Amino acid sequence: GVSDAPVDDANKVVLAFKDVVLIPFDPETGEQTGDHILLDASESGALHQVDLMEYQGKNAKTIISEQQIAPGDYAMCVYAKDGRQLNDTSLSYVEKTDGSVKGLVVPSRGSCFGFKPDTSDQGRLKFSQKRQYVKVHTGHNSYVVEFDLRKGLADPVGQDHMNMNSNSVSLVNASDSGHITGTVSNVQYQACEADSAAWNAIHDVPAVHSVYLYAGSMDRSTMGDMGATAPLNAPVAVANVNESQDEEGNTTYSY
Repeated sequence: GVSDAPVDDANKVVLAFKDVVLIPFDPETGEQTGDHILLDASESGALHQVDLMEYQGKNAKTIISEQQIAPGDYAMCVYAKDGRQLNDTSLSYVEKTDGSVKGLVVPSRGSCFGFKPDTSDQGRLKFSQKRQYVKVHTGHNSYVVEFDLRKGLADPVGQDHMNMNSNSVSLVNASDSGHITGTVSNVQYQACEADSAAWNAIHDVPAVHSVYLYAGSMDRSTMGDMGATAPLNAPVAVANVNESQDEEGNTTYSY
């Protein structure tokens, strides 16, 4: 029901990708074992723009494919081009529900374990920490970059751009992962709107419906929001509830 997350005011959240960096490491010693590998994620020379709002749940967009990489352990970083101006859809940007467009920036400017692509206008998404690497196996490999937009998208006051915080991004091995789906009853959906009606009216915003996933068992009173601290528990994931209708006019609320 109640949320002031910037993603709830977004029609599109677009990141423009160009460079993906892999660096081979020995997982036992933590030492680099070879030169960096720079992969081009562009499409026919143009930036590879991906609207993250279109790829939720099990849906994914391929940005790198059919690359021959030697089996082993790698540090991995993905770089996204900065969009810093209003009404510019050529780079990374956010289209809000009122149709206005703000730029989108990944604030992290660091290198990928000592290597950085030859440009200063893109931010780094880092998927490997010390002694924690991406394992490339013999044969087919499929990794998915997952974005938690509710946690990661921020709208700084007075800026022409939004930020995508790098701590809201994770790399998932698609071969080892699954997806949780489900539906929300009409009674629960309407109860959620009723609970938040006063707050939404005061702030002149529509109701927002989300499903929160928590680790383990706990009392409902200890279930907190994103970023909650003890004694509340923060969710490990949040998914939007989507409304749809079939040909007979029956409404389903799913996540």
